[in-house]
Amino acid sequence: MTEVEFDLSEFVDLFVDEGRQHLRTLNQGMLLLEQVPGDAESLEDVFRAAHTLKGMAATMGYEAIAVTSHALEDVLHDARSRPLEVIPTALPLVFRAIDALESLVDAVAAGESPDMDVTSLLSELHAFSIDGVPGMPLGAPVEDPGFADAPALLGVVAGEEGGPSDVVVGATDVATEKVPVVEAVSATTTTAPQARFSVSPLVRIDVQRLDRLLDIVTEMMIHRSHLSRLQSRLDSTELDEAFATLARLLDQMQNAVLETRMVPISQVFNRFPRMVRDLLRDQGKRAQLVIEGDNTELDRTALAAINDSLVHLLRNAIDHGLETPDERIAAGKPAQGTLWLSARVERSAVVVEVREDGCGIDTVHVAETAVRRGILMPEEITDMTEAQILDLLCAPGFSLNTEITTVSGRGVGLDAVKAKLSALRGSLEIETQLGVGSTFRLRLPVNLAMVDALLVDVGSTVYAVPASSVESVIEIESHMLSTVGDRALLNLSDSVVPLKSVAQWLGDASVSRAPAYALLVKHQGQTYGAGVDGIVGYEQVVSKRLPPALGRIHSLSGVTIMGEGEVVFILDLTRMSERA
Repeated sequence: MTEVEFDLSEFVDLFVDEGRQHLRTLNQGMLLLEQVPGDAESLEDVFRAAHTLKGMAATMGYEAIAVTSHALEDVLHDARSRPLEVIPTALPLVFRAIDALESLVDAVAAGESPDMDVTSLLSELHAFSIDGVPGMPLGAPVEDPGFADAPALLGVVAGEEGGPSDVVVGATDVATEKVPVVEAVSATTTTAPQARFSVSPLVRIDVQRLDRLLDIVTEMMIHRSHLSRLQSRLDSTELDEAFATLARLLDQMQNAVLETRMVPISQVFNRFPRMVRDLLRDQGKRAQLVIEGDNTELDRTALAAINDSLVHLLRNAIDHGLETPDERIAAGKPAQGTLWLSARVERSAVVVEVREDGCGIDTVHVAETAVRRGILMPEEITDMTEAQILDLLCAPGFSLNTEITTVSGRGVGLDAVKAKLSALRGSLEIETQLGVGSTFRLRLPVNLAMVDALLVDVGSTVYAVPASSVESVIEIESHMLSTVGDRALLNLSDSVVPLKSVAQWLGDASVSRAPAYALLVKHQGQTYGAGVDGIVGYEQVVSKRLPPALGRIHSLSGVTIMGEGEVVFILDLTRMSERA
């Protein structure tokens, strides 16, 4: 099997940009913690930043950055357990570690090797994390956890052939079926060489310029809606024709601007084969990594977000899902497992899946762990569906691992994945079958700026609902309604689904009448009905971020401004259905 060398250079700029963002988060978070050591949100932010930077650096093969981030992560892990005691003592050391990481990332940005000597810093961080073990007094002797023996996870990426690719990883060499071959061409010619000048068809543009251009176009779309309403009040054939031409040109401009932000998902997918290979070898496991749909395009903002998320999911799939060869043989499976990483477009969403044929997730064990850790009361488990139990895996700090390793066990990962997806109007679905395997499915809108929306009436307020989240709309008739205990049910021709009015979800007690329409929402394999009073219409709207004061309201995903200036909130029915 042929050994293939891969070029990491095309991902350096992306690593530097994301790395500096995580370092900014670390600096800002530690400054806040200096003032308020017990701020749990800031602690989670800095911990996740160190954790993600470690994974990124390991994927790219920057060993000094990876091991320094890991040592810093150990200190921050201790701080999460007893912040008032650890933070004041650790601050000088943590800031030194951040400064060292910034120097290492700057070296990468300058095209130099990030090989600064961090031995002394690592020793101090390691010593602090030993003395700061949760539940132990500072300075108490504890067993050395063997940090110095932690493996360095070096990264390499696959080639860029279009379409599905098959990469075998684990106990064997990395291989790809298609490798570009460059034939030698003689430099000798019969004519004298001529100077040639060519201009590259590609132009690198600062993404801020693209963002500014997109902002201008979205504002134009808002004013087009206003003009459309004004035009409908006038009876002028010439005006109608002029407006139709203007509307068509605006649509073309919008599509052109949105296309400039789209990048192939291969830019992320191709970073993982070597990371997967090294993790499998470290854990004594064998698996084939199958990459599919890597030519699918996604908005660059979403692509940056799912990069971190996929690192978490792939590491979890290897650590929690895939079995060792002996365990697979004992279970009647081939010694080598399969790990799938795929992307596809469904309706107006991009679906990215991480799937493995491992041991599956024991939902009973998940529920028992949640009760043992105080996340839920025992009586709450009784009424929960399998999908709701699996969703507990996304609770902050939740982990099924009893030991902390370089891969997992600290309870960070799925909660960060879900938070990032929610911020992008996306969702995370988990499917599993014990003994067969698990699938983690990420859904993201293809277009983050524009939303095809249903405008619905709730009480006396109009809300926008992304059409991609609605399976169908049902007009409710009285014979379709029933109740079991205090739960309302909607009787469909082939099933019965829970029904809850959007007014109830929003806490609007002024609406007491039964809803007239139900928006059917499917999440985690379950279908729910979201009741509304009326359907106002269907319109493409511009999605804007919520003001900071409203950012923590789980039922809202954004806000839009309609043609005549009215503000309309965009509902997140997927997150609402999680509490149905």
